This record gives sequence, C-alpha cells and structure tokens, in this order.
Amino acid sequence: MKRLCIQFICLMSVVALLCPLAGSMLPAAAADVRVPYTYSIDNVCGQHVSGTMIGILRDLTLPYGEEITAAGWVATPEGISGYEYAWVPVGGGAALWQTVKDPSILPRGDLKAADVPHESGHSTAGFTLKILPPEGTPEGYYDVYIRAIDGGGVPCDLVALLSLRYGDVDYDDRRVSRINLSRLVREGADAIVGDATVTDSALTLGDGDLIRLGNLNLVVYEKLRITYEISPDGLSVGDGRRAVLGLKSSGKHSYGRAGEPYNLTDDLGYAALPNGATGEGVLEMDLSECVYDGEVWLSGYLGGRVTVKEIELTYNGRSTDRVSAKIYLNEHMTAGHFNMINRTDLTGVTDPVLGEVLRMEVNEATNDPYAFFHAGVLLEEYGLALDARDYKYMVLLYRAQPTNAQNLATLYLCAGAIGGPTEACTKGLQWQADGEWHYLLVDLSATANWTGVITGWRFDYLSGDSRPGDAVEFASIQLFRTEEKAREYAARDPLAADPYRSGQPAVVKDLCENSAMEHFVIDPADSFVVTEPAEEPTTPADPDPDTPDTPNTPTTPDAATDLGNDTPPTEKKKGCASSLSVPSALLLPVAAIMFVRKCKKETA
Repeated sequence: MKRLCIQFICLMSVVALLCPLAGSMLPAAAADVRVPYTYSIDNVCGQHVSGTMIGILRDLTLPYGEEITAAGWVATPEGISGYEYAWVPVGGGAALWQTVKDPSILPRGDLKAADVPHESGHSTAGFTLKILPPEGTPEGYYDVYIRAIDGGGVPCDLVALLSLRYGDVDYDDRRVSRINLSRLVREGADAIVGDATVTDSALTLGDGDLIRLGNLNLVVYEKLRITYEISPDGLSVGDGRRAVLGLKSSGKHSYGRAGEPYNLTDDLGYAALPNGATGEGVLEMDLSECVYDGEVWLSGYLGGRVTVKEIELTYNGRSTDRVSAKIYLNEHMTAGHFNMINRTDLTGVTDPVLGEVLRMEVNEATNDPYAFFHAGVLLEEYGLALDARDYKYMVLLYRAQPTNAQNLATLYLCAGAIGGPTEACTKGLQWQADGEWHYLLVDLSATANWTGVITGWRFDYLSGDSRPGDAVEFASIQLFRTEEKAREYAARDPLAADPYRSGQPAVVKDLCENSAMEHFVIDPADSFVVTEPAEEPTTPADPDPDTPDTPNTPTTPDAATDLGNDTPPTEKKKGCASSLSVPSALLLPVAAIMFVRKCKKETA
C-alpha cells in the first residue's frame, strides 16, 4: 500500500512541476518573451542548485533578522542589467516583483560552457545577491522567486524557493527535527482549537483540544517522540479504554472526549499513554508507514490534561532500533546513479533466482576499471540520510567470473567531508571467483574518515590488469549498524535472498531489530469516523418546463455518525493511517535540493 501511495505522490509531484514549467515556473512576468540564457547557482542559503531551466529549493527556513543569499552566474547575449524577486504567500497571493537593491554584478570570463551566442553576456554574468523579506512580512510560509533581467529588459527565471518558512526555526541536525515551541506561541490562536495553551517551554492540552505543529513531510521521518508530564490528578478515560496522543491532518477533529468513542477522522497515527500514570514520561510513535506531507496537528484522547515539553521527529535511518538499509543494484533503478565510469560497461542481467542485477564489465584493456555510485542521492530519494558513523558494516551480494584475469577490488568510500574518491578512505576486497553468488561482509569500523552522511563509493571492481570481458555482477548492498546483524545476514544462503523485479523500490529501508515502541491499535468497536456531507453539484440540471418548481432538499448525513462495528476504520499498521489526504501539488519526495528529479518508488 505504501509503495502505491508513493507512486501516486511522485506522479502528482512531477505533474505539479512539469505543468508550470511548460511556460515558466515563476509567476507571470511583464513580457512573455524568453531569451536564450544559461546559468549556474553556486549557493542559495547554504544549498547548491543547478539546472538548465529553473532551480528549485524546497522547505527552507529563514529565521527572523536573516536574509536570503544567492551567488552564481547567468549569461545572456545582451548581458545582465539587474535582478528581481517576489514573495508569494503559500496558498495564493499576488507576485509583487521588487528590484534587488545593490546587487553585485561581476565579470566572468571563464564561462566557455555557457553556450550563449555573444561574449558580451559574460562581462556581467557573475552575481552575488542579498534579499531581505519585504518590510512587514509576517511569519508564515512563502514561495520566493528570483529572476535576472537581461540588458534588453527581458526576465530570466532562475530559482524558486518553495514553501520557505519565515520565522523561528525548528531545531534540525538531520538526525532529529525538534519542534520550536516559540514558533507555535507566535502563531497564537490560529494554532489552537479548544482550551489548549502554548508557551515557550510547553504545550498543555485536554480532551477536544488540538495544536497545529506546522507543515511537516512525514515521509522522511520514522519516529515521533513526545516528552510529556501528566498532572497529579492523572488521566481517566473510562470503559477500559486507553488515553492516547497522536497526529491529525486538520484541526477539525480531535480524538474525542473521555467516555465517547475515539474519533479517527484525519488520523495520521497515535500511541497510548500508560494507564494510571502521573508525572513525566516519553511517548514514541512509529511513522515508518506514514505517507503524508502537509499540515499536522497534535491532539489527544485524555480524560484529563497533559503538558507536552518536547516534540522530536527522527529522520529515516537515524533511530537506534533500526539496523539496516538495503540497496538493490540493477540497470532499471540504479544504473542512472553511476558516473565517472572508466573502461566499463554497466548492463542489466536477469538472473533466474535473484532477478535483475547489475553487471560491471571491462570493455577495454586497462589496469583500473571503475564506476562511481552516487548512493547518497538514491537514498535521499527515499527519505534516507545515512551517517557513516552509524553504518560501519556493509554486505555485498556479488558474483565474479572465474575467467577474470584477477579478482582484487577496492572501494573508495565517500561520506561527510570526503566528497570524492581519495586514498584517505578506501577498503580493499577480494572476490571469490567461481561464477556463483556470494555474500561478502565489509567491515568499515576501522576505516579512517568513514564518517558523516554517506555520499557514495567508487567501485574499482577489478584493481589491476584487466581484459575485455572481465566482469563482476552485483545484486545488492546492505548497510548495517551492528556487526552481529551483518554477520548473521552474510551467513545466509545467497540464493534465498529476495529477488528484485521491475517496478519494485530500489531501496528497502530500516529493517527492525528490536523496536521499543508499543504498537497500540484502537479496537474498531470503540471508534468512529466522521462522514462529511456530500457536495452539491454546482450546476443543476435544466428543469422540465412542464414540471412545477420544487425546493431542493438533499439528505445530508450526520456529521458525526457512530458507525460502531458496521463500518470499522481502516486497520492501522505500526500506528499510522493507511489512507491519507495528500496535498499533491506541494509534494516532492524529499525535503531537499532538487530540480525535476527522477521520482523513485518508495520502500515497501
């Protein structure tokens, strides 16, 4: 189900991007003319964007008192006369273009690849911009657009900063994202339904209350952790039920009041609070099956009041109770993530047992055949940011040809500050070359510089003199946190591995080892969902001229019907709803740096 949801989301995301790009991604300019131009944006707010049409950054945060910075170059036949920008509130509003004050426009004589017809474009190609929010801009979410103006006054669209959050920042170190309670305070009454209260240090809510946490992409998180305190009076929900805290996709429906059935309308996932407990505690909720990006509200079914002191969201691949991430290697899904290829053909092979695999074959006599795998980009497409400090063990599923001239190999490992192949971070390997499939455990625990977010690795799959036709085939790479689990996996029968078939996800994330989370599921008999009134047609059918007018009195279902056992809600898996409302026009698979990027299928 999750894979199908992800496919739909990806399709809608691409459609949402490609439709406006047919003309211009940015709001309509004064002129519809488009001049030939090319550009490179070296840096926007600390992130890099590059593309041939328009660069897109998603989900940035600009704290109060700071400014957007952008640097790079743009070349046109007429040169560049200046720059403009517009801040448009997310959800609608006019694009009021304003001139960038005092832009730094610099000569760039080194742009041989700019591919513009006249050298004059290079004399004004370089730029450094500082863009402040318009005076009086309130905290909120904005789409910010930046464009250049050529020497003839024609606009050149450069970058769109989509869903930029302006205001206080949520704490985010790519391990966890911690909700900044001060941000919620400033949102005031708009962020509260019921009698909930919000301060800089805590949120307090009771039955029927909701608090808006903001727009969150739950696809990239695997766990919600809430630190709370229950009042000395405790919680009393009665009828043998459990108190719960959880997430909703709107502020319309809380989880209900004690003594009533649970209301699972707009449910994104919940977890139970301990019966009879008072004082401080920690609640954890599994988000690994959630496929949702949009507005998120906190609510509870409490029979009392709970004070929430901290809310943390753990990124995929970061929690301590997850142990592995598996990458299938094949031509269909992963070959496009290889480059820097030397004397090597990458081809897909269908193995009768293991399905689609990737063959690396020498195509010309050499002493150094290799190919670089951008594993980090592929993982990011699945919401994974894996830290080499956590993943010290790798298991390769490979098959080396017995006719190879030699069977030594080297992995050039890239993570953190190591952005490219270097002798400072390598691991030597040796293949068992008998034409059979084997697991190979690669211990990286003592490898220097294997630290920071994993970027990828260069496969020097045959290190030494090699002949055309020498080859090694790869079915998968598995990354582990613990040596115990890695050795257990590598000891399995390779031919018993799950095969890869076309259409499956290229990455399987986070196989559970020992999850500490309680998977509490509400009994369908204790719950109900709201049935929304059916919408009336906007244009009624033409009446029969021979029939007298009669008032239109449609039957509207009750807005809160107790369906009991007759219509139970969709069964929950690991605490997350399996049917969600998704604002697809705003969705991109990861909150990250991207233009129109290939959208892969999510993990099963």
